[in-house]
Amino acid sequence: MSGKFSYKIASNIFIFSLEGYIEKSVSELFVAEFRKHWNNGMRHFLFDFTKVTIINSVALGDMLEVVSEGIGESDSGFYICAIPEKCHWGLSAIGLLNYMTEYDSLKQAAQELGFNIVE
Repeated sequence: MSGKFSYKIASNIFIFSLEGYIEKSVSELFVAEFRKHWNNGMRHFLFDFTKVTIINSVALGDMLEVVSEGIGESDSGFYICAIPEKCHWGLSAIGLLNYMTEYDSLKQAAQELGFNIVE
């Protein structure tokens, strides 16, 4: 079964809340949202993996594409939190974690990045 995602904006940070099994149908949606908001000037993006069970290689590639588009742009930031052990290796192996700031939890990300968690 495919996963899903939702998003919110808090303190100029676009937060992707991912859930379940993340594959192409989900990653295509977050790539489209990324591009729309990037083109409108949004430059800080947080991927919340709190409810992710696994991410497949196609979705990893789409995440890499998103982050690659922002690398080197002034005042851009890419963040990720609560990565499950099953996902950590893949994110690390393709180099994504070299370009993202990693947080252990959404709470830690909120504290460090200065936004409030609203459920």
